[in-house]
Amino acid sequence: AEDYGIAGFAMICVTFMKSFSGFGINRAAVHAETFDDNAISTAFTLRQIIGLFAFCVTIAFAGFAEHFIQHPAITPVIRVLAFAILIDNFSLVSTILLERSLRFSIISLAETGLVVASSLTAIFLAMQGYKYWSIVYGFITANIVFTLITYLYVPYRFRFHLDKTIAKQYLRYGS
Repeated sequence: AEDYGIAGFAMICVTFMKSFSGFGINRAAVHAETFDDNAISTAFTLRQIIGLFAFCVTIAFAGFAEHFIQHPAITPVIRVLAFAILIDNFSLVSTILLERSLRFSIISLAETGLVVASSLTAIFLAMQGYKYWSIVYGFITANIVFTLITYLYVPYRFRFHLDKTIAKQYLRYGS
């Protein structure tokens, strides 16, 4: 119970920041009239910027969690889990393209892969004595697997470019 409490509280913090890092860009892009190469690179770039900010805030404020959970591991657990924010950034464009093309079966496959990878990793590591770290690494593994599956089905070239007009539309929608 103690292990799950540590990992669970840390995941609440990180999942909140992970949701913030999306800032509605996914929804804005899915509902946009067009999603060409310019829009793809703008969505990707925006998500990287906001995701990096969310990651840094999570790392910086992880120490405050000890005011809520008096356990010395809570800060490093949150800091490791924060890497899920950066990993998740790379699934954005593939997920948008899958949703726009109504290929929900692939998203469902990726989500199933996420659950299986998380469960197998956490169970294996727990049996090896990794305690709360088994849940943490299961969560990280789940994010990697989801990103890989979506990217394998819909690969795209990572390109940093920011079209100000499109970025304003996405941010307005997200806010």
